[in-house]
Amino acid sequence: MIFIGFRRQIGRDDILGIEEYLNKYKEFDEIYIVHKETLSDVVKKMIEERGYKTVQTDFLRKTLKELKSKGKNKTFFLDEFGNRKLRNPCGRTLSRPQYW
Repeated sequence: MIFIGFRRQIGRDDILGIEEYLNKYKEFDEIYIVHKETLSDVVKKMIEERGYKTVQTDFLRKTLKELKSKGKNKTFFLDEFGNRKLRNPCGRTLSRPQYW
């Protein structure tokens, strides 16, 4: 099974949230992180240490469609995932990304 996480800009909290989720659910063989902005050196190092695969793209829908065609997968919008979800002051989550 494939884990696909996407967000415009990936940060340290995103990687930690993915790691926490994967510790609970160990059913994933491949982990893809799809993003638009370039990664910082700290985030690149964290991703390399964990063996995740990154895809930088300007065409999110097309890239997600290609990854989903590889097989059984679960897709997560990382703004509604892990520690970021807890930071939402309104107590609600977005239904879809507004800035892509």
